[in-house]
Amino acid sequence: MEKERRKFPRSRQPFEARYRNYGALVDPWQPITLINLGAGGLCFQTESLLELGSRLEIELPLPTEERLILHGRLLWSRPQPHNVAEHGVEFTDVTQEQQIQLDALVDFLRGKRP
Repeated sequence: MEKERRKFPRSRQPFEARYRNYGALVDPWQPITLINLGAGGLCFQTESLLELGSRLEIELPLPTEERLILHGRLLWSRPQPHNVAEHGVEFTDVTQEQQIQLDALVDFLRGKRP
């Protein structure tokens, strides 16, 4: 079995979220399905390829019914069968409060309760 190389544990629970281009306040939010989520980034699926290096805003629903909006940079993009693409995002400019919320969300999705 291959050793996990990531710094942070990830939830592999499929999860609905939204994204848009960073700073594009008039762009509509686009729905996405997360493949995995960790404290340092995420992998998601869309119906289109995105430009490498794109800066994105990701909106994650929290169990408290609040929303967590994070900024990230698109590191990779891979076409998949059935007109789908997978994308890898690294979070950027995460505040301490956002990191606490993100860690709690990952723990929640992984089945770890406080």
